[in-house]
Amino acid sequence: MLGVDPDQLEEVARGLQRGSTAVQSSAALAIQLRATTWSGPGARRCHHELIAPLLAHAEAAVQALSALAAALQAQAHEQRHVSRGVERRLILIIPGMGTDPRDPTTARRNAEVLQEELDRTSGPLEEYEVRAWSRYPAPPAPSVDNLNFAVLNDSSARIGARNLEADLNALAAHDPDRAVTAIGHSYGSLVAAQGVAADTTDGNSQVDQLILLASPGVGADSAEAIAHETRLRVQTGAFNSDPVALSQWFGPNPTSPEFGSQVLRVEAIDSVQPLRRTHSSYFEPGSPSLNQIAAAVAQHPLEPAPQPGELAGIRAEIAAKMDAIRELLNGVPATPTLA
Repeated sequence: MLGVDPDQLEEVARGLQRGSTAVQSSAALAIQLRATTWSGPGARRCHHELIAPLLAHAEAAVQALSALAAALQAQAHEQRHVSRGVERRLILIIPGMGTDPRDPTTARRNAEVLQEELDRTSGPLEEYEVRAWSRYPAPPAPSVDNLNFAVLNDSSARIGARNLEADLNALAAHDPDRAVTAIGHSYGSLVAAQGVAADTTDGNSQVDQLILLASPGVGADSAEAIAHETRLRVQTGAFNSDPVALSQWFGPNPTSPEFGSQVLRVEAIDSVQPLRRTHSSYFEPGSPSLNQIAAAVAQHPLEPAPQPGELAGIRAEIAAKMDAIRELLNGVPATPTLA
């Protein structure tokens, strides 16, 4: 398909992804119906003749639409390589709570690990630079010894979003031909989404890819609310048992069908990691999640996204636990780190 306008290819790909999201939403209704307390011959007949076939067809349709969307995005990527030569891309990793902006050790380690993975898997026409971006007062992680719940409000995120937008504007003035990927992890996803959303409002942003990992919500109801009709690709990923990703503290879960992002399959569906490791292992060397993050950045083929129904059980279980935690925290004041 060389010679085709890559912007048009990406527009068709976004339309296919929206179609996939719509099918997922319809399937979600069937999953809710299946979970309804109902017994007897009518229930069994409804399940076998209506719900089961609907879910099977929905999963096939979602997989086909997502695969075609990914193929068109790859074609657009190849077309840009041919027309522009080497692609120069800057990847910014925005970390979450507990990050010291003066010494972001973990963020730097994650940047180094992703850089090594991209260097290992990239081709001769791909040039990547990964940096840790932590120019904001990240709230501390609450603990028994530190009952600071600033992470429950967006004060720090708003400061970070303004700083991120300013840095993106400076980059545009200094190096306007460089593409940018923003990767936000945990609370950093709120910073990344709000900063990128502000940068895309004029329709002329260098950021064409936003990856949200383990996100507690980003203050937006949909991927389109962040992209503002630009060619920004919004991709999301979360471990099945990551409680932060399922908390929906700052808005809808970005990996939900209703949000409309492209969901990355960052682990095997039946993999449930210990909670102490779950939230901080997305950039683990050699892990499926690191592989998929790097593939998404490079627009290489991705593993099939999770299909309707695969995550329903564990999400419902963890969501119930998160509701209990929210009730427990109801009325607890969140102490901002800055006024």
